[in-house]
Amino acid sequence: MVNFLSSNPATPHCDACQALLTDALDGNLGEIDQTWFDGHIRTCAECAHLFADAQRGAAWLDLLKSAPPEPSADLMARILSQTSSAQTESQTQLQTPSIPPPSARPTPAVPIPAPPFPARPVPAPVRA
Repeated sequence: MVNFLSSNPATPHCDACQALLTDALDGNLGEIDQTWFDGHIRTCAECAHLFADAQRGAAWLDLLKSAPPEPSADLMARILSQTSSAQTESQTQLQTPSIPPPSARPTPAVPIPAPPFPARPVPAPVRA
């Protein structure tokens, strides 16, 4: 029988260990099965590595299940205090125009050509 979790052919003990792996992770093995599983993990480096990988994966999944951290109560006040001064400075800069009025703008040296297609009239809305 081929063990798809490893590159080596599996022994019957490794097959049994892998069958018990999820229950061992969940802590659902009976006393006899747990004793056998622990003994095999101590003697089989490949199954011990597989069990360690599964434990790390289960730990990552537990992290995903935990509730996200709550923001501090004064977070919004700190954000507003730090951004409101920057906002008033940028508004002051926007209020002072740097663009000259149209009468003071230079005229283009090259005339702008008309579009190559004729303008279409916009149809009037149909009233029912």
